[in-house]
Amino acid sequence: MGQKTAALELFEEIMASPLDVLSRMVATNQAETEYLEFKGGGIAKAIDQAKGPFSEVLSAFANTSGGVLVFGIDARRDPKTIIDGASAQILVANALEFREQLWARRLQATSDHIVGLRVEAIRSQGDEGFVVCYVPEGQNKPYRAEFAESKYFLRIGDSNAIMPHAILRTMFYPQAVVAFDCRLWYRNPSGGEHHYGITLTNTGTASAEDLYIKLTVTSPDVRFDTEPPLVLGDNSLTAERSIHPGEQLVLIGATGSTLSSRCRIEFLIFCKNAAPRRYRLIIYYFRVIQHTEELDFDEIPVDAE
Repeated sequence: MGQKTAALELFEEIMASPLDVLSRMVATNQAETEYLEFKGGGIAKAIDQAKGPFSEVLSAFANTSGGVLVFGIDARRDPKTIIDGASAQILVANALEFREQLWARRLQATSDHIVGLRVEAIRSQGDEGFVVCYVPEGQNKPYRAEFAESKYFLRIGDSNAIMPHAILRTMFYPQAVVAFDCRLWYRNPSGGEHHYGITLTNTGTASAEDLYIKLTVTSPDVRFDTEPPLVLGDNSLTAERSIHPGEQLVLIGATGSTLSSRCRIEFLIFCKNAAPRRYRLIIYYFRVIQHTEELDFDEIPVDAE
């Protein structure tokens, strides 16, 4: 298992002895942090009033490093530190009911489900008490706060801030991606036999996992051949391992005296961490070419006929 985050350690500390820990936070004027937020219980009187702040905090914590949200403690700004700190217990009137209301809205609160989210009710005086939420760092960033004007938030210090466009762009378009470049090469140096092949290069910044290629070739003159790490199957190729950035694979390589005047080569590429790709090349009178050539493949949508 990975190392526990500060947010998870805090949540487990609270849940081990909730009333003692929460009372101590008020007594010591515990400051809000990058992974701790307080909300007074008054906001819980109406779920329509509470769902916006709930959604905002979920978005901010999930988009950063996770955090703990406590309903039932009011926070006030310290004039010296300019940081909000726990100032008083203002309990949730009905902790169990409020917990159920939040839980029922958790899937709608953010643009994507936050895996591992926990919402716990802690009764203190009769029905009154606290509701403590543990928000792990999200696995599918960025998360939009659907009940807070559909904005994206980050946790910065003790506050939630609207996510800058530059950060939002990097989350939507991460740098680690798989990309393919397909080429046909042909050599006929002496005017005799034709040497030709198709190469596939991972031009992205991430390794292609579980690569599988389905082949369609209309000319009987093309003889299938390849080399490790590809394994030739029945009109298919399978990679024995991940294909790393910059690595080039020989999909088809063959030698022959001629090639049909019209040949269509098509292959559909699948891998676990990239969208499917389909490439098609139609060759006319290939045998008349006398010099070294390198041709691009036309990429077409996977759902094209």
